[in-house]
Amino acid sequence: AFARGDVYSIADYTDPESGEGVNEVISRGLGYVGTEVTWPFGRTAGRFDFIVEPMASVVLSPNGGNDSRIPNADSLVTELDESNLFEPNRVPGYDPREDSQRAMVGARAIARWSATSEARMFLGQSYRADNAVEFSPASGLSGDVSDIVGGAELMLGAVETGPTRNV
Repeated sequence: AFARGDVYSIADYTDPESGEGVNEVISRGLGYVGTEVTWPFGRTAGRFDFIVEPMASVVLSPNGGNDSRIPNADSLVTELDESNLFEPNRVPGYDPREDSQRAMVGARAIARWSATSEARMFLGQSYRADNAVEFSPASGLSGDVSDIVGGAELMLGAVETGPTRNV
């Protein structure tokens, strides 16, 4: 569960709808509740250890927390990847926030064959009860279904190939 209150003092702002200058104080309350469930399965086969971890998360928050009078000055670019797919609020700043009800599903798989060598993969996607108007189409989060997020990493002894991400 999470709760936050914001107070904005807006001065010398031109309202895009009316074209008039705005000076006002706006307050809002934000909150959500959610849960995340992971269930890793492990198996050893010869020299290999395998872990497959299905993941699911549900977040509930009220609609309408993004007041159009609050300018978006800190969240102009949102990138969806495996590091933030399961975050309850994937908006990077404080001005807009992610509202509505949503569910995220995914799976992580790891194959390890020595103390320093392993391969990792991740796939996931999120679903919303309604369209995400707070995200641009380029973010991968607009609409009611996100892009599929995937990642892979290969570590061979002391050499790490680094993550490979596909959104």
